[in-house]
Amino acid sequence: MSYKWKRRGVFLAFLFLSFAVPIWIMSRCSGWNEGSMQVATCSPDWVWLAEMANSLYAFVLVASFMGGIPILIYLVIVLILAWILARVIIRKPTR
Repeated sequence: MSYKWKRRGVFLAFLFLSFAVPIWIMSRCSGWNEGSMQVATCSPDWVWLAEMANSLYAFVLVASFMGGIPILIYLVIVLILAWILARVIIRKPTR
């Protein structure tokens, strides 16, 4: 496999995880409260999972009032980090 395909694989894996993990975290919790921006319960009762869900919910709620600008900023940051990570992990072979 060439280094170009390895870079693309790392890039796509990072992109997938950057979007799949927050969705997974928010799907594990229920009982959303718009006033306090807190969740009622999470399926595995882990404190960090509830705190991450609260943070993500607050981010999405704030982004909805700002025309989605924070989500666009998140997309740009994730794309740049994925590109840098792919460049750092998979280096072009020297001849």
